[in-house]
Amino acid sequence: MTALQPADTLRNRWELAHYWGMLGYAIASGFSITLSQTALVVSLIGLIGMRGHENADKVKAPFLPAYYAFTLAGILSLFNAVDLGRGIIEMKKFLMILVMLIPLWSPLSIIKKRNVLGTCVVIGALSGLSAILSTIYFMLIKKGDFRGEGFFSLPLTMGETQLLFLILSLAWLEAEESNPRIRWGVFFAGILQFFGMVFAYTRGAFIGFLAGVIILFRQNIIKILGILGISLLIIAASGDYFRPGQQTLVFSESVAEGSFKGNLRWGIWKNGIELLTKCPIFGVGMNNIKPLYKKLLEEKPEYPDREIYGHLHNNYLQYLVMTGIVGFFTFCWFLWEVLRFGISIERSATPGSWEQKMARAIPALWIAFLGTGLTEYSYGDEEVAMLAFFLVGLIASIVLQKKPAVDLPIPEIVK
Repeated sequence: MTALQPADTLRNRWELAHYWGMLGYAIASGFSITLSQTALVVSLIGLIGMRGHENADKVKAPFLPAYYAFTLAGILSLFNAVDLGRGIIEMKKFLMILVMLIPLWSPLSIIKKRNVLGTCVVIGALSGLSAILSTIYFMLIKKGDFRGEGFFSLPLTMGETQLLFLILSLAWLEAEESNPRIRWGVFFAGILQFFGMVFAYTRGAFIGFLAGVIILFRQNIIKILGILGISLLIIAASGDYFRPGQQTLVFSESVAEGSFKGNLRWGIWKNGIELLTKCPIFGVGMNNIKPLYKKLLEEKPEYPDREIYGHLHNNYLQYLVMTGIVGFFTFCWFLWEVLRFGISIERSATPGSWEQKMARAIPALWIAFLGTGLTEYSYGDEEVAMLAFFLVGLIASIVLQKKPAVDLPIPEIVK
């Protein structure tokens, strides 16, 4: 057996850091944003170290020009910010693209990447179970809102992350996994993820689920009707348990004193349009909606809606108001380019292969994520956006990888 040279030993250490960082993100993705970000930093450092020891080709990322334009729009919006410090800090969100590029540019072998993907499925199931248990606990203590939170602070985040885990599991089942143990494991994980999503009872997750299922099973209308029919019955029947006395399937009414009478989100969106008229081209500035709205209330004490929110519960209106018409078009351009990228990957894969079938998950995950943004600011919920970015990058990397890298020994826990 040939002894490893010092350069090879160092490269293997970088690879272990990169691999365990990716696994660390997968483990923490359903539980902790801080641990998730820490793991990704470790993985990025390992990836940079690996790239320094080899001449590996990076997968082309055709969506990057759109993302650069979107970032520039964010910078231009800061000139209108009433709280510049708040806007500058918010610019860190543009580092989100690294969450997609780390797995996309990973030179790890396919088996290691599948290990990471499988870990996401397992953690999604455990996270779903935690949401179910938290709901049972809330019912026992007679808390007013029974929606499951799991290990997150809000049901919104819980429901949307469960949605993404669920779409991943459905795609894996649709890919006709040959190993029966894995197939049954993914099936039961999907059951827990589905009920984790239902128990969180988040309208954005339900909208995303509807969109994602349609895209994933677009070639089989019977499956679409069957899955959505059963799911919608369960969601509708459980509404009175999780949101007693509220308009669970549409828009909840605002009950805050002095608020705009009517549906809560309609009032928030109305306020957003009011703010947009002040800076329509470049927007009011990143994360400057709340301070600007406070300023508006000071100037207009007779303004009917006195509720103050930090965001507008809608991805598209949020970036339209924050970055103006310029930012809105670059934002939509980026979203469209990622979707086109996902579709092109499916077409480039070997017909009938597991990878080609798994590639269908990319547009389904992305559309599901975009669907959540119709009623929530899911792009601003870093746990949700990071998971969508990571899964898209990881699945794309698995499908596009031409040849397996040399494997390091895989610990038994992740085999």
